[in-house]
Amino acid sequence: MSMGTGAFSSVEAERGVEVNVVEDDEAYLGIAVDEEVDAVQIKNQFADRLDLTVTLNSADGAIGEIEAEGPITFVDGTGGESDIDVDDESGQGELGPGNEAHVRVDFDEAGEGSFALSFAGEAGGASVDKTREFTLRPRDVTGHVTEVKFPGNSGHLRILTGESNGNSGVSGVVSAKLYCEDDGNVTSSDDFEYVLVNENLGVEDFDGDLEGSIAGIEIEGIEGVFVKPDSSDNSTGNTVATDDTKTDPFGG
Repeated sequence: MSMGTGAFSSVEAERGVEVNVVEDDEAYLGIAVDEEVDAVQIKNQFADRLDLTVTLNSADGAIGEIEAEGPITFVDGTGGESDIDVDDESGQGELGPGNEAHVRVDFDEAGEGSFALSFAGEAGGASVDKTREFTLRPRDVTGHVTEVKFPGNSGHLRILTGESNGNSGVSGVVSAKLYCEDDGNVTSSDDFEYVLVNENLGVEDFDGDLEGSIAGIEIEGIEGVFVKPDSSDNSTGNTVATDDTKTDPFGG
C-alpha cells in the first residue's frame, strides 16, 4: 500500500488550535504504511492514552474484508460499527502512549484499489481529526510460483506458491493469460491480467470470449505455458511444475 501526498496533521486542544505541517509518521497521531503486513499502522504519539475511531468513508474496488487490530473502534461507513477486542493490561481499551494498532483492507479483486480512512479521537485534553487516502496495489509473487494444479474435471486451476496438498505458500497475484479448448480450437483470454494465487480460478476470472474447457495457462515472467496434463498421462498427475512448461503448445 502507498499513501497519498500532501499529508498534514491538525491537533485541536481546549487552549486553541495548533496545526503542524509534518510527516504523518511524526505527528501526534502517527499514520504510516506497514508493508510487512500490508496494513495501515496507527501509532499514538500523544503523552496520554488515545481513544480513537477509524472510519472507512470511501472505497474504489470490491472490498472483501476489513480487519482492525488493536484497541480501536472501526466504522465501515455504512452505519455499521464494531468494537475491537483490546489486549491492554490497563483494561481501559485505549491506545497508550507509543502503542500501535493496524487496519487492513483486503479487496476481493486482484487489481489495484483505493480507499480513504478518517481518524477521530481524543487524548488528554486534545482531539485529532484527519482523513488520508491510500492505494492498495497487488503484490506480484511470480518468483514464488512452484506449479499449477488442474484438479480433475472441476473446470478450475490453482496457481500454487507452496505445496500442492494444502494452502501453504505466499499470498499475492501473478499476471496470467488463460487458454481454453473447444472442439479442437484453442482461444486465449484478451491479455495478461492479474489473478490471485492459491485460489480456484475458472474461465469467469479472465476477460475474453472464452469457450470450452481450460487447456492451460501462461504466467508472465515464467517461460512457456502450463498445459493441462492428459488424463491418461500418469507420470505428471494433475500438476505442472515451472520446469515442465511447454513453448508455444497451441501454435501461437
